Amino acid sequence: MKSRSITQLPKIVESLPNPDRSLFNRVYRYYVKVGTLKLPKQIENWAISKFSECREQTIVRVTNRITLESFLFNELRARRPMDISEDYSLDVEDVHDKDKIADFIDVAYRWFRKANEVDNKAIYSFFMWNCLWRAGASVIHGHAQILISHEPYVMQEFYARIKKEYEEHYNSDYFDDIYGIHKSLGLAFTNNSVKILAYLTPIKEKEIFMISDDLFKLPDALSLVLE
Repeated sequence: MKSRSITQLPKIVESLPNPDRSLFNRVYRYYVKVGTLKLPKQIENWAISKFSECREQTIVRVTNRITLESFLFNELRARRPMDISEDYSLDVEDVHDKDKIADFIDVAYRWFRKANEVDNKAIYSFFMWNCLWRAGASVIHGHAQILISHEPYVMQEFYARIKKEYEEHYNSDYFDDIYGIHKSLGLAFTNNSVKILAYLTPIKEKEIFMISDDLFKLPDALSLVLE
């Protein structure tokens, strides 16, 4: 498939078949602006050597009409160099090892079951795994956290409400439609029945969104994405 850029979003959306374009416009809106930058002469050569031509760039803002999630994309950020410290190291192969990921999830699931046996009102589980560089800490290391609660965590309740209200209003499943939109744009595919999306309105850039009704099918997809 020919590579695409987010700056081409208007043309891509306009080229979609009518049903796909209508679905996109139901959920998303966007606008495009060209930003200009006047560089001080003292850093002009340095900036151009780092980012190539950076005095003008296309900026795309995408907003989810349903959730009000929004994100700004710009060309310059994509060209930003990455500096990785050599003071610490991490075995990246461990991060995307499918068997180890499966073990993490299995341990978390068994802990959730045990915790629920102790407190049967604790039914809302939460699993967070930080990995790769920084991992939310000052020292490079991977770590996982597992929690369980009587009440849903914020994003669980948020998306449950979104799903319910969307289905009531449009008689359609929100997550099926989100996947369909991203697939029509070339931003989604399925791996072992797990739906994988390069999400249009991420909380953080390069965010990958996965949808699955089977927890134990996630290791393959996670391994593939991390690799």
